[in-house]
Amino acid sequence: MRYILSIIVCLSGLAALIWLWHLSPMIRQTISQADILKPLLIIFLYLLSHVLRMVRLANLTLDQRRKIPELLLAHTIASFPAAVIPLKLGELFRIGAFYIVFDGHQKALAIWLIERIGDVLTLILFISLLGAVGVEIPQTVRNVFIVFSAVSILALLGLYSLSHTFVFLNRYLVLTSSSDRGLRLLKLSYVFKQFELTIRDCLKGRIAAFWLSSALIWIFEILAYSCFMSQVSDRDMLSDSSFAFGLFGSLSNQVHGAGQGFGFFQSFSLACLTLCGTIIFLIFKFLKLGKQPR
Repeated sequence: MRYILSIIVCLSGLAALIWLWHLSPMIRQTISQADILKPLLIIFLYLLSHVLRMVRLANLTLDQRRKIPELLLAHTIASFPAAVIPLKLGELFRIGAFYIVFDGHQKALAIWLIERIGDVLTLILFISLLGAVGVEIPQTVRNVFIVFSAVSILALLGLYSLSHTFVFLNRYLVLTSSSDRGLRLLKLSYVFKQFELTIRDCLKGRIAAFWLSSALIWIFEILAYSCFMSQVSDRDMLSDSSFAFGLFGSLSNQVHGAGQGFGFFQSFSLACLTLCGTIIFLIFKFLKLGKQPR
């Protein structure tokens, strides 16, 4: 397993390095610009949002502090593959990295789910604020916003209702059922209850810090996107409909048009992040091998 993990990490780093080489013409063109401060500011703001994502991950893992360095390293290594692999397979790669950190424990899925819910609800709030202050929201984004809101609210209500329903179901199964089906339902109920407790452990005493970090993450992503839009156009893009499209594009955790536009800055930043994570992993790997007795 250790060798497979090392191979996966090296492949991620190699993919990031190849992608940076692929982007080298655009990187040279960006560096040669007279005003290089804006591109650097975009990259800085976007990387800062990912640093805050790491802070949020650390906050969710305070009950298992020894796992924090491994989790943060997993986030950096999986950032680039998760963003560029299509059809949400990259997100599965990221979840798999979390599972390796937590040795297959359901806490990995709990942390990923909390992150997603936090991002969705935070963006719903931001889109609502944009609409309240008069920013033009296109019909397509408005429809997606309504669907996101409805699904999020129904999912939260469903989880709450299901957790309380299982309490009565457990009592009924323990007192009346002795069949194999009843035993399977009891096991499923136990797994779900443990998952609920894991989510509570992640957020216990840390809800305020979680929402603050989620808000800051999206504030810096919005600032990075705003800087990019102001760079490509002289007019005020903050009120443009493409701004709302950009928010929902970022929510999917996928880089769209990775070699052009804002996707260039995203993919460049994430490739650098993954490459740094790979280098740190290999350094610690070699240091650990050097300490082993021969």
